[in-house]
Amino acid sequence: MKRTYLWNPSIRKFKRLPKSLNRDKYRYSIATIALGFGLDVGGNDYKVVRIARFSHGICVEVYSLGLDSWRIINALPPVTSDVWNEKWAYLNGVVYWIVQEFSPDWRDIISFDMENEVFQRIMLPDRLLTVTDSISIRVLEKSLSLFHHRKEWDRGYRYYYDIWVLAMDSWKMIPTISLPAKGKIAWPLAFTANGGVHFTTRYENWQHRKLELCDPKSEQVTDTGIKLGTYSRTRRRIYGYSESLILLN
Repeated sequence: MKRTYLWNPSIRKFKRLPKSLNRDKYRYSIATIALGFGLDVGGNDYKVVRIARFSHGICVEVYSLGLDSWRIINALPPVTSDVWNEKWAYLNGVVYWIVQEFSPDWRDIISFDMENEVFQRIMLPDRLLTVTDSISIRVLEKSLSLFHHRKEWDRGYRYYYDIWVLAMDSWKMIPTISLPAKGKIAWPLAFTANGGVHFTTRYENWQHRKLELCDPKSEQVTDTGIKLGTYSRTRRRIYGYSESLILLN
């Protein structure tokens, strides 16, 4: 099992977390399937939740920054699948993941309340239950949101983002974003506060990519000057954060 680190970019400090309680006992059979991080608002404590699979089932551990220790909890996610999207979202004390189910074949959202330490299941919009395209879970304008990345053929592939926002326990679709046809889009990475889209592009050389910013309304593309080198989608992420002076030691 890989080690886990916390990083505070505001003070440029990081902390390596203690070993998992199950690390030694299940060293050769345990695997982390999901991680989440956020603030326990009621307890005023930052926590990490780790969902792991081993030969006998699922184990959930919670790390407390205040106590600097892990503990195993009894709560278990209400799914049997171990195919969890590694991209998670945090909003108002709750962490969210998308989980792929195989019986039946569809996807769910699983949430974990950092204060009460309980899991819940949230249904996706009906139109997204069985789609095979990529779906990401994000926070947009302080609301839990889904970003459905799809492409259509129109004398060449055009790329789109359908955006769904959860409001009052129901999903609402907001206007689709059309990504520019310039170059070859490898993967949209993040949205800015004013609605811009950060994405990677490649041109002649598949291995060398760069970060660009797109204005969906005008489809104007701006080169940020940041080169990404060899592309690995599992290693490229852009996240927003709130500045904090909290110490990690």
